Amino acid sequence: MILQVLSFGLFLKVLLLPGSNLAPVTEQNLEISTITTVPSNETKADFRFTGRYRLINSTNFDSFLSELGLGYFTRKLVCATQSEYIITYDRSDETHSLKTVTLLRESEIRFRDGVEFIENRIDGEKVRTVIKIDKNRWIQKQFVKPEVTIVREFDNNLINNTFTINDVVSIRVYEKVSDIDEESVQLDDEVEDY
Repeated sequence: MILQVLSFGLFLKVLLLPGSNLAPVTEQNLEISTITTVPSNETKADFRFTGRYRLINSTNFDSFLSELGLGYFTRKLVCATQSEYIITYDRSDETHSLKTVTLLRESEIRFRDGVEFIENRIDGEKVRTVIKIDKNRWIQKQFVKPEVTIVREFDNNLINNTFTINDVVSIRVYEKVSDIDEESVQLDDEVEDY
């Protein structure tokens, strides 16, 4: 919605009404500013992240999983499996859902921006986690020794994921394959996390 604001220095003037004795508004004494407003029923454009994304590139993920403590065969199986993200947003309680789908299993994390929660990681650890949304980035911190940071940067139809543990960095890129109709998505309440 675009709102036009008419301003005259410190005064706001109303356009002439019939019978008014105010001076007419002219281009010389009129300054027009445009302000973009967000409808009150939408908050922070949280639907900009939603969609189904498919893994298209992965670099150094085996080393990242090794640093987490996963065994050789588990790492090889995880790295060889195609992965998808399904990201939804629930307007009623302002929660985001990141569901990871593979041939092996599915996991889901639900979170509110900046609110700590317990996450069941791929290595079986339950860790304190927080995800902070900063413009087009989700910055995730897992508070465990050693600390893990995952930055998901949304850029057009891609998500560039940077996984960091100690000095090991892995990059995984997901490409958007479809939009999600928010009304039709029903995610299971009981989903095994990994």
